[in-house]
Amino acid sequence: HGSAETSMPGLECWAHMDSLLTHIYMYQTDCPFIICGDFNGRVGNLKDFIDGTDQIPDRNVVDRKINRYGELLIDFLVSSNCCMVNGRIGTNVFTSVSTKGKAVVDYCIVGHENLQNITDFMITEAKDVYEQLSR
Repeated sequence: HGSAETSMPGLECWAHMDSLLTHIYMYQTDCPFIICGDFNGRVGNLKDFIDGTDQIPDRNVVDRKINRYGELLIDFLVSSNCCMVNGRIGTNVFTSVSTKGKAVVDYCIVGHENLQNITDFMITEAKDVYEQLSR
């Protein structure tokens, strides 16, 4: 197994983050944006902003583990002036629950200037969505 930086998935991750960063730089002043998805990154209590420079509140962290994809995600967030909504607004819960354990790998991301516009945030478990749809 190669490291996240040199393995094929790691290289793909860098390429996607670089492409996304380019688009954010091109459009961030034109309109607010929200990016949501599974990043496979576990960020633990790493800061997704520059402490002492950015005026972003700390997150309530439920998953303390960190992996290389999480470190890549943090680098991306700091570079793009974006931050996670998870743990800052609403309740923070695990986004992946399986027989392997619990983790936070799915994130909602916004630009620093748009965080104040998010008034509520909630993770809904797949089983709850299924139950609601099957009624």
